[in-house]
Amino acid sequence: MKWPTATNGSPAAELRAYYGCAEVEGRGLSAVPAYDEHGSPTGLVAIDADEFCDWLDDYMDELFQGDD
Repeated sequence: MKWPTATNGSPAAELRAYYGCAEVEGRGLSAVPAYDEHGSPTGLVAIDADEFCDWLDDYMDELFQGDD
């Protein structure tokens, strides 16, 4: 069993979410930290699914451009 490095709501979870948001936003998507039902940061990042799908479509088009 793998144990978490930090419990939810810890400063480490908040820091992971901060850097996760920076990584996602560096790729051109907007992101916000995800929170649990008690309002504590989980260390995860939330993104808009529609925005991600649009980004992924654009990325795949760019990746395979000219492969016809």
